Amino acid sequence: MGLKFPAPRLKLPDRLLNPGGVLVVAVPNEVASLRAVLRRILVKGNLKKPGDRGALGLPRIRLDGSIGEIHLSHFTPKVLRHLVSSTGFSILTSTLDPYYVRSGLARVRAELYYMFCLSLRGLFGINVYDAILVIARKKPSGGDEGQEARVPRRT
Repeated sequence: MGLKFPAPRLKLPDRLLNPGGVLVVAVPNEVASLRAVLRRILVKGNLKKPGDRGALGLPRIRLDGSIGEIHLSHFTPKVLRHLVSSTGFSILTSTLDPYYVRSGLARVRAELYYMFCLSLRGLFGINVYDAILVIARKKPSGGDEGQEARVPRRT
């Protein structure tokens, strides 16, 4: 789902989750991924045609049904962490999202690419993979600090 203004949308999980509840966010890394950076370099050097991409290398939005997903907001790992933490959640982990949808040799290549990007993250602390995964916990509210979240019992 594409969100034009994502910050207000994070109020819904904030209302639905008890203090201590877990939020999982996975989004494409179309701004800072290694593939995106290489694509921009190749286009800038006239080694590749931009195709259906805009100035930042992001896919152009088409409403003719020719593309399966439309993302109205794009995040870097740092921006996504800031968005989540500024809306009442504490980050548990921010890492790569190993979404494997391929099979056969394509899956092996995808796993090797994932491992390569994971090692870059371990060495340099950067996420250059194609997807970002953030897992966060809802912060305790007001006087509940230090207490476990309780689920109300039905009577």
